[in-house]
Amino acid sequence: MLLTQFPNIHWLRAQANANFSDQRGVDNTPLLEKGWPNVILNTESGPTERGDIKGPFSLFLNIRGSSRIQSEGKIMSLNEDTFGITNFGQHYDLIIPANTSATTFNVHFGEQLYFETLQSVLTTQQYQLDNFSHDNQEGPNFFTRTHFRRREFNRIITRLKDLYRYPQPREEQGEDEEILLSELLIHLIRQGERDRAGLKNIRSLKRSTQDELMKRLLLAVDYIHDNYHHEVSIDQLSRICCLSKFHFLRTFKEAFGCTPGQYWRSLRLQKAEELLEKTSWPVNDIALAVGFAEVNSFIRFFTQRQEKSPTSFRKERISNFG
Repeated sequence: MLLTQFPNIHWLRAQANANFSDQRGVDNTPLLEKGWPNVILNTESGPTERGDIKGPFSLFLNIRGSSRIQSEGKIMSLNEDTFGITNFGQHYDLIIPANTSATTFNVHFGEQLYFETLQSVLTTQQYQLDNFSHDNQEGPNFFTRTHFRRREFNRIITRLKDLYRYPQPREEQGEDEEILLSELLIHLIRQGERDRAGLKNIRSLKRSTQDELMKRLLLAVDYIHDNYHHEVSIDQLSRICCLSKFHFLRTFKEAFGCTPGQYWRSLRLQKAEELLEKTSWPVNDIALAVGFAEVNSFIRFFTQRQEKSPTSFRKERISNFG
């Protein structure tokens, strides 16, 4: 179900707290079953604050502009390159700051789709999640953090947006929507699995210490996501985590399999690739957008990692997809 306006907040809180037990959606639309339905909120909004909403498993992202999601005592600052997740049954606040506006594409996964997809994933040989069993009524618990929008994620989101851009018969659209939402959910579950694997790699005898260290490291990750187009120093990041520089570097590599600098540079490279593929911006402008004051420094950075210049990369991608 696609909504292009935020529903009335008082109605939404009441329905969420009652778990949609009356099987009624926006404008009294009948729902096929109890529990949260699948809802995509593709809205254009000015400053707003929608607080204390008990949600299903939810994904928050902005096609344009920025927003904040507050949940479990943590604030996720989201821009056009990042997204955030809240867990099933978690309360959240959505804030679009004063003097700004945003176009959202927030996905609230319906309860039935969520648990059916989890069940299908859990019955495969490849997947085991620490804090989930078939008797668990809430599902896996994901870290409250920002995620950088990677290529595969963007591909699924584009297909989902196209589904609503090019109308189909209602029944066919509903089937395609469920397929794409299930694909997106599996992608997010895999991301959660990688976080949990990283957590296990942190050298500590106590699980509580691992959890605390991971939460601190994710503060640094969130900061890198917000500032990848600026210089980011190890001193800054270790202070954000309240860890010594040595402890921060060692623990970050244990959790994420790379150094903070490697992680930061990978984001700059990915964003540069995206801009070269999807825009006609001059290379000078792309260099500035990903944080290089001099275009020659950007060309060297890109060529060393891709073994081709930005211009050659762009021509190759255009010929492949044109």
